Amino acid sequence: ERLRETVTDIADWLDKSGEKRLVFDDQPDRYWKAALSSAPSVDEWMMLGKATVEWLAQPYAFAVALSEVCASATSGGSHSWTPDDQIEAYPEVVITANGGAASGIEFTMNGDTLTFDSAIGNGQSLTISSLSYTVITSPSTDTDLTGAFDPGALVMAPVSGDFPLLLPGSNSWTVTYTGGATSVTVCVRWRRRYR
Repeated sequence: ERLRETVTDIADWLDKSGEKRLVFDDQPDRYWKAALSSAPSVDEWMMLGKATVEWLAQPYAFAVALSEVCASATSGGSHSWTPDDQIEAYPEVVITANGGAASGIEFTMNGDTLTFDSAIGNGQSLTISSLSYTVITSPSTDTDLTGAFDPGALVMAPVSGDFPLLLPGSNSWTVTYTGGATSVTVCVRWRRRYR
């Protein structure tokens, strides 16, 4: 009876469609996006109490916890930091105007420059997602950094340039803008990747 219950529990755990997070007990700080390559043999489970499970997984593991670095700057200001990452990552950058509107925003990170040829009002945000290659004029709702975005907030017409990439080692950004904003707050969020 206990064996049947265990087999049922495992079958319930494996019965998922699409990629899911696969976490191993000896590395609880990371997960792999994985899916079963084929269904295990139910007869093998029932007769032997064990089965072989094979996964198809993406090549890199992802950190369970998100990383974030925020800093404020006036037009022409910059910030640099050195994350403990060994593999490049696709960040989300949120630029928030303080003390007035900001327009003609040019954001450069590690040599990649993206220009937003429009304006955001005081307290409003511009979200640049390198995960989905999108720009929206609102705070991000992609709390899990999967590349999700609100299509109603999408503003790609005034956007040109390259989406930023976070690199191993030293990273830096520069922001320029016009308008009455006394400063902007720039938050770079990403999910670390592991080999």
